[in-house]
Amino acid sequence: MFQPRLVGSFILLAVILQSPAIILVLSGILWWNVLIPRLNPFDVVYNRTLANRPGAVRLEPAPPPRRFAQGMAGSFALAIGMLLPLPETPFSSRKKRLFERGLRSNRLPAHESDRSIPKISAL
Repeated sequence: MFQPRLVGSFILLAVILQSPAIILVLSGILWWNVLIPRLNPFDVVYNRTLANRPGAVRLEPAPPPRRFAQGMAGSFALAIGMLLPLPETPFSSRKKRLFERGLRSNRLPAHESDRSIPKISAL
């Protein structure tokens, strides 16, 4: 759950500062993760720091469902980053609330190696 915590921290900082630049950079990073999953900067940071502990699992590239979720988050972040500098409208505030709600409800494992989710065996 390293990446969701890190992304959530970036979003919290961007919301507090009302910074469209942070959200647009985050959107770019999320889309980078979708297009080139082997070079995911969050996984690289994790694998070079926290994965070096004894018993820690190294992260592999995200599976397709996770990349789809990152693409959706990147799209929402792009829309919010573009709307944030505009005057407050019902549409822009609704998009911001949807994005923040989506971050709070993200309960997916970071990767298949996350042991907190039980495996479903094939029939």
